[in-house]
Amino acid sequence: MKTLNKNENWRCERKFVVLDSSPEEVALLLKLNSLDFSEIYWARKINSLYFDSEDLDFYSQNAEGSPQKIKVRIRWYGEDLPLAKNPKLEIKVKQGEVNKKISFPLPDFNLKDFLAVGSPENEFEKYLRNCSLPDEYKIKVLLLKPSVITSYWRRYFLSRNERFRATLDFDLESLLPRNLMRFLPWDSYQNLILEIKYCPDYDLEARCFISHLPFRLSKYSKYSLALREIFG
Repeated sequence: MKTLNKNENWRCERKFVVLDSSPEEVALLLKLNSLDFSEIYWARKINSLYFDSEDLDFYSQNAEGSPQKIKVRIRWYGEDLPLAKNPKLEIKVKQGEVNKKISFPLPDFNLKDFLAVGSPENEFEKYLRNCSLPDEYKIKVLLLKPSVITSYWRRYFLSRNERFRATLDFDLESLLPRNLMRFLPWDSYQNLILEIKYCPDYDLEARCFISHLPFRLSKYSKYSLALREIFG
């Protein structure tokens, strides 16, 4: 199994909303194109708990098309959503066409202990205070509030020349942090998201490849769309 190149801090991401195609059809298209993608990892379910300010400033950055955006989330993998094993705090920073992700490991937790209806409001704050995070980031996160949870399946691909990664997300769901039992599946036209990721040095090659894809390039934000799905 090939390993991904993790040397680049900044990367480009190109996202596509895929219409009227199954994950298997998109996977076949990736394998048969000029970059010869191969699947490098087993499909797994990704769960993300997003944080934002009381005024949803991070959401507003995206909705208003700001060139600088920030996302703060705790991410973990597994089909048992409340049980977060090996979670990581991720801070994703976007500047123009490039972005980078800063991550820190966190202790395991169960969402039901923190976010379910009836749990004390300050339990999650206690958890974060006791985590081994750099003070700079701990203070930032403690100023925020859980805003929405997303959950979806992801498949992983790597081009033969190992310059390009592709991920394929499907079966997206979202829910409010205090309503852990009420999932909201997203509309079918949003249920398949293709992302091409690469170092900025390869942007010209990427644009040539992307121009031949039969999908619509999109400024897609799972976080923003999850909030819209819930609040309309």
